[in-house]
Amino acid sequence: MELRIISTNTSDWESYKERIDLHTHSTASDGSVAPGALPGMAVDHGLAALALTDHDTVSGLDAFMDGCVRVGIRGIPGIEISSQGPGEGEIHILGYFVSMTNRNFLSGVASLQAARNERNREMIRKLQGHGCPVTMADWEVEASGDILGRLHLANLLVEKGWVAHHGEAFSRWIGRSGKAFVPKERWTATHAVHFLREAGALPVLAHPALYRSHIPDIHQFLILLKGQGLVGVECIHSDHSERDVVRYQTLAAKLGLLPTGGSDFHGHRKPHVKLGKPAVPMDWLSALESFRSSM
Repeated sequence: MELRIISTNTSDWESYKERIDLHTHSTASDGSVAPGALPGMAVDHGLAALALTDHDTVSGLDAFMDGCVRVGIRGIPGIEISSQGPGEGEIHILGYFVSMTNRNFLSGVASLQAARNERNREMIRKLQGHGCPVTMADWEVEASGDILGRLHLANLLVEKGWVAHHGEAFSRWIGRSGKAFVPKERWTATHAVHFLREAGALPVLAHPALYRSHIPDIHQFLILLKGQGLVGVECIHSDHSERDVVRYQTLAAKLGLLPTGGSDFHGHRKPHVKLGKPAVPMDWLSALESFRSSM
């Protein structure tokens, strides 16, 4: 399927017969909307298809897919894996059409969660060592899901009066230079791509424009990932400029990779990001499905 280079301006949005969103999060990770409630929201926003891509977990997928059937929207089971890229930067790899019956896949995801949980316990120990009145139980209640993220912890530190705002929570305590920061044990980006492809999923590089500071040559990096089985590049994203959208589509086409896109919706945890915006055409999902059927 030949895909034309598109922009995200209004005229292009109006030309889409059907719109999709291939990057969303639920309460199973760091979103604020329950997995089963997302499909109904998507229908209300005029979307024809939706992917759930929670961070390092698939625990919300059963409820999500049931919700998609209930409201009559096409659902794509997915995940977003946090991985290690060149230098010290974090790289996110999206995986589409993940299998909930593949034991190797589920075992790998469980190992990601175990590493994250150990890191979280160490951060709590460090905070308590500085006199901060916070516990793992507090964090679990704040997160209300399987994945405890630093954004949840920042909320908690504000609520307890330990810091005045999120910025202070990260700069003084839980950011990379903070007193309680603990590096997360991560897979390399190449391993994450290979893992997803071996499990029968379609790996896609998420929001490439956000990696400018630690990937000076995105072209070569994409070639490296393609060698491990990368299928696509997230060209449309809420943090991408109009220029980024066109740039990454052009680069994807040059390298034989498929364009994808999504909002990166988190609900009220990222209030500036709206479900289904920027708009993404159904043709892009059709191309992913065609690739999958040819595997």
